[in-house]
Amino acid sequence: MSDMKPTVRLTSATLRLRDSGRVRVYLRGSQTAAMTVKIAQVGGKRVGGTTGSYTCTTPRNSVVAMPLNAYGRKLVRRHGRLAVKITFRLINGSGVTNKRVLSGVIKPE
Repeated sequence: MSDMKPTVRLTSATLRLRDSGRVRVYLRGSQTAAMTVKIAQVGGKRVGGTTGSYTCTTPRNSVVAMPLNAYGRKLVRRHGRLAVKITFRLINGSGVTNKRVLSGVIKPE
């Protein structure tokens, strides 16, 4: 139980697209009990992430795999990379929330 805001950061700005169509993201954070993630092109169009309710996780040196939609996979294959903004909505065990928007580049594995 804490009144501190949960935090998250990328340990690498390079994200890897696996053959399964999921993006592997390496995270480091604290105070996080659950989170949702949205992956969007720098221009704003959504290309992946979790949908719906919170996904329970504790990003303390964690690896999280998130789905990339068909449009996002097509862009990565066509250009060999895709610059994205990743929006994390975090919540800790006490109900304190935080929103973080981070930048990264998706490349094929």
